[in-house]
Amino acid sequence: MTVLERFFDRIAARGTEPILYEVRGDQLAPWSGADLRDRIAQIRGWLRERALQAGDRVAWVADNSAAWVALDLAVLAEGLVAVPWYPRQSSRELAQYAEDCDARLIVAGDERLAGLLRAATDRPVTLLADAVGPPVYAPPRPTVPVAPFTLVYTSGTTGTAKGAIVTEANVAAMLPITASALEAMMGSSAPDHRVFHYLPLCFLGSRVVLWTCLWRGNPIALSTQLDQLAQELATARPHYVLNVPLLLERMRARVEAGIAQRASPVRALWAGAHRAAAGSRRWRDRAALAIAGRSLFPAVRKKLGPELRCLLCGSAPLAPETQAWFAHLGLPVYQVYGLTETTAILTMDVPPDAVPGTVGRAIPGVQLRIGDDDELQAQGPNLFPGYWRRPADTAAAFSADGWFRTGDRASLDGGVLRILGRLKSVIVLTSGHKVSPEGVEEVFRAALPTADQVVAFGHQRKALLLVVSGPVSREAVADAVSKYNDDAAHYRRVAAFHLHPEVMNPEGGWITANGKLKRAALEAAFRPTLDALEQR
Repeated sequence: MTVLERFFDRIAARGTEPILYEVRGDQLAPWSGADLRDRIAQIRGWLRERALQAGDRVAWVADNSAAWVALDLAVLAEGLVAVPWYPRQSSRELAQYAEDCDARLIVAGDERLAGLLRAATDRPVTLLADAVGPPVYAPPRPTVPVAPFTLVYTSGTTGTAKGAIVTEANVAAMLPITASALEAMMGSSAPDHRVFHYLPLCFLGSRVVLWTCLWRGNPIALSTQLDQLAQELATARPHYVLNVPLLLERMRARVEAGIAQRASPVRALWAGAHRAAAGSRRWRDRAALAIAGRSLFPAVRKKLGPELRCLLCGSAPLAPETQAWFAHLGLPVYQVYGLTETTAILTMDVPPDAVPGTVGRAIPGVQLRIGDDDELQAQGPNLFPGYWRRPADTAAAFSADGWFRTGDRASLDGGVLRILGRLKSVIVLTSGHKVSPEGVEEVFRAALPTADQVVAFGHQRKALLLVVSGPVSREAVADAVSKYNDDAAHYRRVAAFHLHPEVMNPEGGWITANGKLKRAALEAAFRPTLDALEQR
C-alpha cells in the first residue's frame, strides 16, 4: 500500500466521524472522513478539467484549513507535484517561485492573495473555493517513488530560496517513524490523540505532522486565527502541539511576568522550586519544590493547556533553560531536528529522555557523522534527491562520498546530538576570531525575557554588535551587556548595541514564519546602523 493509498484508506475508514477540525475561536468545526473525501473528489475533477499532465507543478498559497488539506491530497492523488507556498511571502518572491518551478496552475486561498498573485505573474490563478469539478472517487494514480512528490521552498535564511524535491519514497520512509515516536510520547498506539496545529502547513515539518495523523487515522485540529492562539488552544484541549522556540520562550516569559506580579511568598516559592529542580540541595528550596509541585506548578500547567502531555519543538535552537523550565513544570519538551532536505527530521528526543541543549538521537535508518569544521553530515532514506533544476546547488549539498552536508556545526556524545550553530552564520571578526552568533544570542534572550529578538552581528567587523528588538529598556540591555562582557573572552565581548523598538515579524522579511533569522536580510537592513555603532 502506497502512502496515498493509506491516506485514502484511513479517510474512508473515518466515515461520518471527524478526521479534521477547524478551530474557530471557541468552536470546533468538524470535517468528517466523508466530508474530506468529497472535497478531494471535487478538486480532483476540477484538476482533470485543466488537462494537466503527470508531473506538472500545481502551486498554492492559502492559510491553514480543511480545504488546504483537500487540495494537497487531490494534487498528489492526480500524480501532480504539489508546491505549497507561505501565504505571508511577498508577491515578488511568489512570482519568482512560480517561474522557478514552472507552475502550470496557481491556487489562492482568498481574493486578496489572488489579487497579489495576478499582479505579480501572468500564470493562471484560481480561487480555492472555485476548485470544483465532477467528483472523481478513483484510487490515487500510481506514483513513481523516486520522482518529485512535492517541492518545498527553503526559507532562505542565508541566501536565495530553493525548491527542495521531496519524493514519495522519502515520505514513506518517514511516516512510520514519526507515528511510532508520537505513540511513544503519548504512551498509546490508539488513534485518539488530540492534536492541535498552528504552524503553516506549507512547511514540510507541518505537513509531516499532518501526514502522520492521516497515516494513523488520527484527527487533527487546525488553527484558523493565530491572533487568537490562546483561545484556540483552550478550545482544542490538545495532548500535544508542534512548536517553534519563539512561542515557548514567549509562553515562559508571560508566566514569569505573571509570577512577578504575585505576592512575595508566591515569588519566593516559585524561585526556590526552580532552584531545587535545577539541582539545589538547600532544604528550603527542596521544600519549595515539593509544595509548588502540588499546587503552583499544576495551576501553571492548567493555564498553559489543561490536557497537554508534552510539547514538540523544532525549526530552531531552543534555549536549554526554557526546555528545563517546562520540564520542571512536569511538561516535557521533546526536540526534533532536521531540514527540509531531510524530509524535516534527522533526530528526535526519545521519551523519557530529553536532555536540555541537545536534540536527541538519529531516527531509525539515519546515520550521522561530524565532518570538516564540525559540520554535521547525514545518510538515510529520508534525504532529498536535490534542488529543482539546480544541479550545482545539489552537488554542493553533498560531500564527495555522498553524505548530505547539513551546514550545521554539531557534536555527537554517545549518539546524542548537540547543534552548535550554522556554518554559514559564523561571524569572522577582522581579528580572525570566529564566533557562533547563536550562542551569544541565546545568552541575551535568557537575560532579556521581554525582548522580541536579539541578533548578533560582527562579520568582518572589529567586534560584536547587537540589535535588540521589542519592548526592552536601554538600561536592561546595558546591564545584560555588562554582565556578559565580564565573563566573555575578549573577542566575544559586545562593543555596542542598538534598540529597535518594533517587533520583527515574517512580513518584514527579517525572520521566517518558524522564527529563524534571515541573517543576510538583517545584515543589509541594519548595515548603516552597525557602521555608525562601530565608528563610535
